[in-house]
Amino acid sequence: MSRKRDTAEQIISKHPQAEVLQSNGQSIVEICRQIGIKEQTYYKWHKEYRGIWPKLRKISNKSLNY
Repeated sequence: MSRKRDTAEQIISKHPQAEVLQSNGQSIVEICRQIGIKEQTYYKWHKEYRGIWPKLRKISNKSLNY
């Protein structure tokens, strides 16, 4: 059975959703259930992309303007 991998666009769109839900006081388990990822995936993304979220947002905003 092959693994489903999220594209960069999907990761960029799901992370802000998770931030909003977390700021509303929801647990990580609830957040992962709502955005459709596993808890391990959330922590992996958080570890890998923690410092580059602002850069990714700028890139995605620039690409939307073209």
